[in-house]
Amino acid sequence: MTLKRPFAKVRVITTDWDDNNKGVEKPDNFKVTYHDCTRFSGLNAINGEATGEANADASTIYTAQIATDENGGKFYEDGYDASASNRTLLVDYLIATQEEQAIHFNLEILSGTTSIISRDFKTEIPIRRNYLTTIIGNLLSVGGSINISIDESFTNQWIEGEEWWNSQSITPQKPAYDEATRTYTINTREEFAWLPDHINEMIANWDEKNQKWTKKAAKDEVTIQLMNDIDMSGVEWKPIYPASTDFTYTFEGNGHTLRNFSMSGKFGAIYEYKIWEITLGQYEAYTGVWGKFDGIMKNLTFENITINGLADAEFPIKDVEGNPVDHSKEYAYFAGCIGYTGGNQWSMNSKFENVHAKHVQIKSSTTPAQNLGGLVGWVGSGGGAPNGPMSAAFKDCSAYDIHMTGYQAGGLVGQVLGDRGVSFDNCSTENIYIRYNRISASSGFIGNIGDGGIKVDWNAFIKINNCTPAQHVYYINDQTGESYTSYQPQSSYYGHKNTNDVVTIVSEETVEP
Repeated sequence: MTLKRPFAKVRVITTDWDDNNKGVEKPDNFKVTYHDCTRFSGLNAINGEATGEANADASTIYTAQIATDENGGKFYEDGYDASASNRTLLVDYLIATQEEQAIHFNLEILSGTTSIISRDFKTEIPIRRNYLTTIIGNLLSVGGSINISIDESFTNQWIEGEEWWNSQSITPQKPAYDEATRTYTINTREEFAWLPDHINEMIANWDEKNQKWTKKAAKDEVTIQLMNDIDMSGVEWKPIYPASTDFTYTFEGNGHTLRNFSMSGKFGAIYEYKIWEITLGQYEAYTGVWGKFDGIMKNLTFENITINGLADAEFPIKDVEGNPVDHSKEYAYFAGCIGYTGGNQWSMNSKFENVHAKHVQIKSSTTPAQNLGGLVGWVGSGGGAPNGPMSAAFKDCSAYDIHMTGYQAGGLVGQVLGDRGVSFDNCSTENIYIRYNRISASSGFIGNIGDGGIKVDWNAFIKINNCTPAQHVYYINDQTGESYTSYQPQSSYYGHKNTNDVVTIVSEETVEP
């Protein structure tokens, strides 16, 4: 039996907590009274439905202490609380339904028994199961605006390796295909699970004479469209990995979400690291929901993606037969929601539009761990020139709440080969966490530009237009857990680029050559 959170999460953050506190005394406790709204009193664990529907009234008062600098500091050091003037006052978990509903409550903020200010939230404050409702503003002062938002960042942030010893069986089913439009339609997780073992027959032609898959003509390229959200909880995912990097097709997400995908590296393809034709190492690589993707991907969200989630686990894990799970050879090399796109194909056109990554964790148990991106690990499509069209393009894409252990790591893209022509338009990242024992060539947006730090014969042609790199990026020493205060990326848009690489950054405020 798998239990998922039946709660809505509510947090209240004040933005006027600082050294002098604007003359307002700092509080140390609060009282909350819910009123004129439905408060569910229980949960049916069999069907997951909230029970009771007890109306809240003013007779029940909840009290709690606030963490102050004198008694332990902030509970939440990251995200909103990273600012010195921000402080989370209240976090509550309410039994809720799948449908959005409204709550109202009174928040009395005190210092000891002295009331500092009382806030009565009579407006319709939305809550929903597995959603996070945030109330933020100058709550300790009189006046000022208060913002209320609700988003999915509370949804099962990730499932660390659960499926590797508590797996669910799944039988892949072939999705329907329309010959007239050359379109596959995916409605269920069983149909999506068909792709890893059958992607070649779906998007390529079989050459009987030479016994290999070959690229389709442009007029014969197929579309795969997603008609529902897909939840792959309980499955150790095998990345979608075509036989060649020049097999292109369109994946239309139709605004849907692929969520709860986890990978141990067991199904990764082999990458050989060579210098002068001498093989220095072989690694399981190209890891993500797609190990490799080339073509057009649009209108899709990846949510709760865990790669090598058991890496360095300090607790014994056993499989269904009682045998220890070996997670000592988990690599993260070319890893992200999409591990790799483009290859070294000059004629490629890899394009991503309105594609988003939320709550991604990439962690390796051993080196190498590099080319890690919240959305794409490695980009290397072909063609392009400083004043011409880009062959690889990211438009209206984003990455939020990304946790990576490795280098050449970027919140959106880990490494861009650069000399192939790549553009980024209206893309954004936020809340990026990068860990390693030596941070290098990493940033909250693009990790490395170039070919592993080696100067190549061609100059990079990269355009970054009206993008918003993460304001909250955390570089952490993975051995000590301490912040890397000495590391600074070359730009907030990239960790490193070669001297001759041409990167043009255009924003509303500046033009950076």
